[in-house]
Amino acid sequence: MTMNQFKINRNINTPILYTKPIKRIVISNNNGNHFINQNAILYLRSEGNYCHIYLVDGTRILCSKTLKSVSSQLNKEQFVRSHNSIVINWNLVTHINNSLDEIKLVGGTIVPISRARKKELKWKINTEQNKVFAEQ
Repeated sequence: MTMNQFKINRNINTPILYTKPIKRIVISNNNGNHFINQNAILYLRSEGNYCHIYLVDGTRILCSKTLKSVSSQLNKEQFVRSHNSIVINWNLVTHINNSLDEIKLVGGTIVPISRARKKELKWKINTEQNKVFAEQ
């Protein structure tokens, strides 16, 4: 059967959906298992051996894993460490204030930038700008 025959024989009422799989992580705590869409994560903050996961809708989830452990499950291009204790969702950054060393996220949340992470963030900004120019 050729490709054209397949197209002719296909039922017109059956939609063909081409979607990317949603990338989720699973976090376990006392309340059970949380299946979290990575795009819903605003940022993560460590507190000793615990990690707070802040979601876009304002929900905060506490888990008994380290920040390193949780962030290793996340997309490396989408999530960036801005501070020793903070990982941000780069897609949700709205403003970077270089003079105050802080980042503003969607919803107005402000997180600090450490001096050690400034270089990495500048590289990320340059990479982002190069992508925009390449698309034009």
